[in-house]
Amino acid sequence: MVTEPIPIIGRAWSTALGNDIDDVWEALCANRTGIKECPTTVRLKNNLAASIQDLSESPSERFFQLAKKTLAASIQSIDLSLYKRVALIVGTSFGARLDDPKAAEGDLDTWGQQLAEAYGIKQVTVLSTACSSGSDVVYLAGMLIATGEYDLCICGGVDVLTDAKRLAHTALGTLSSGELKPFDKARTGTVLGEGAGFLVLAKENFNQQDIFAYYCGAGSANDGAGLTAPDANAIGAIYAIQRACRESGISPDDIGIINAHGSGTRLNDQIELDAYRNIFQHQPIIFATKGAFGHSLGATGSIELIALIESLRRQQVPPITGLDEPMEGFFTPVLKQKPGINTHYGMSLTLGFGGFDTSIIIKAA
Repeated sequence: MVTEPIPIIGRAWSTALGNDIDDVWEALCANRTGIKECPTTVRLKNNLAASIQDLSESPSERFFQLAKKTLAASIQSIDLSLYKRVALIVGTSFGARLDDPKAAEGDLDTWGQQLAEAYGIKQVTVLSTACSSGSDVVYLAGMLIATGEYDLCICGGVDVLTDAKRLAHTALGTLSSGELKPFDKARTGTVLGEGAGFLVLAKENFNQQDIFAYYCGAGSANDGAGLTAPDANAIGAIYAIQRACRESGISPDDIGIINAHGSGTRLNDQIELDAYRNIFQHQPIIFATKGAFGHSLGATGSIELIALIESLRRQQVPPITGLDEPMEGFFTPVLKQKPGINTHYGMSLTLGFGGFDTSIIIKAA
């Protein structure tokens, strides 16, 4: 259990809407999207995707560029030498391995080792829990700091858009036939994207940095229902939320904002909503950002956690891009930006292939 909230003293993202925190937040609140036509040589259900410009066309180089520049931005004003025990924890789904034979030859953690060496970090952990990877790196960082293993953890999720991933989601039937419409009656599937998100958790704020928020705790579960579909009774999602509340000591009644997974698939969105209705007797404000960023797979948890932090910092909630007609039973949606909310606690939830479900609770600074 996290006995005291852990300061988050750094955060950075790279998204299809840009990299600057303030500019991207304004774009979210203006209901803009980074999803557009991204033609490819393979036959897909649709050609929509959220890609990032000015990166290498090589999947491996693109992947490492995203990781390196986003990590650098997250620590640019932090003096790492003040912390004796520093760890790097990174995650992805498959990264570039499905499209780049050279990348597939090496171990999955090779890129993490290279990233750590670039910044002189000796301790590195690389994990892959599908679409929950970007959340699980933060969960692991919180545990390692809470148990006294490390003084500072840099954690982040990274993933790139590739033909193989788009083709796989076409074959699996999870790719949308049109736009991504989270929690909408007309939703038909997800739209892939790419990006990176890095957060810095510290036991103590030696730098006297700005504290952007506090990590309170997390919970995870694996329902083991199937390779791609979650348990129809939302057991995994419910357990993950309950465990996050128990570890953080925060009641569900205290959570005012949820950054939802909101992948836009028929089954996932329904199961996610069922989990919320099971846990929350009140109606916290729900928002979701995949309609703006696309589904960035292994990066999505970290990116969405940063969006949650910004929502708490600014006490604003962006609209759910792509949501026009909410599905039956959906909590009162935020169809327009709502400034002036008043809440101290927010929660994020990611639902990954293979049944990986992770919930994280954040406190406003």
